[in-house]
Amino acid sequence: MDSFDAAILEFARRWSPFGEPRSEDVLVEFGMTTDRYDEHLTRIHDEGPRDLPAG
Repeated sequence: MDSFDAAILEFARRWSPFGEPRSEDVLVEFGMTTDRYDEHLTRIHDEGPRDLPAG
């Protein structure tokens, strides 16, 4: 996982108690629309952890 993916996951974690982040916050933080943010977050989730050993 690169640092951009980690930042998106941390942002999502911080927002999780409050629901979805506001589009303005996503734009300021990552320079993307909420649709693009959701796509990126889904991709990170679907890929799963790559740093953990198999087993």
